[in-house]
Amino acid sequence: MRSWVVLLVLAAGPARAEPPRRALLETFGGSVNNLGVQQTLEASWTWDLSRSSHPLLSDAHLALGLTNHLSPAFTRIGAWAAWAPLSVLELRVGVEPVYYFGIVGSLIGFPTQGAVFDEDARRALRPQAVAQGGLRLFAAPTLKARVGRVVASGTVDVERWNVGGPDAFFYEPSRDTLLARNGDSLWRTSTVLLLEANGQSGRKLLAGLHHEFMRVRRAPWNDMHRLGPLAVWTLGDERFGVQSPTLIVNVYYYLEDPYKRHEPGASIGVRFGLR
Repeated sequence: MRSWVVLLVLAAGPARAEPPRRALLETFGGSVNNLGVQQTLEASWTWDLSRSSHPLLSDAHLALGLTNHLSPAFTRIGAWAAWAPLSVLELRVGVEPVYYFGIVGSLIGFPTQGAVFDEDARRALRPQAVAQGGLRLFAAPTLKARVGRVVASGTVDVERWNVGGPDAFFYEPSRDTLLARNGDSLWRTSTVLLLEANGQSGRKLLAGLHHEFMRVRRAPWNDMHRLGPLAVWTLGDERFGVQSPTLIVNVYYYLEDPYKRHEPGASIGVRFGLR
């Protein structure tokens, strides 16, 4: 099996030199438990790596992108590169400078990684929040599969955070956990199993389950583990003057979390392409 895949890769000629596919995506999202809102703007350029129609090679590509994540607490502006030698495998790496505004509880510090950082503790520390910059580095391999109308993917996201917080540890709002001021690492997994239903003019509905797990290095007591239904509804190729407007709804149940164990949560987002 291994040699067969290698032969397929070697047999696939490189795609002709053509302009990259360009995309500009806007996403607005919000969540409850953990409460938050965020806007993301992403520009990307994608080059095909193969002319083969074989399912393993038809989506081989190289991509570059720029992103901007903005919330009331912080902004992250970054760049990434993605390489997919096969349709079922992609490796993405990136760098994101981050700046915390010093409002709505970011950036706040804690003396130890075992300190209490629930919502009440963070609210009490809000007057001490400081503005501070930092850096996030990440590498994220993804495996994808499709069998008929069933679509599955799994991503492992390994992150390195370097932020000069006000204490030995700081609360990172987008990860809802404590990280060490002098540099810290975490890893997250995201797995989806979805059933696809296609309609006319680009309408599509994906529905199924979404599983997530997160662990900070040397802090297993702060693990986050949640599971729940996910729906992704694309309204069409072009609606309301934008491209492929899509509604994303995820309801989940916390299997493990320092302060939300056995509690529900939810997130909702709207994503669309700009010309």
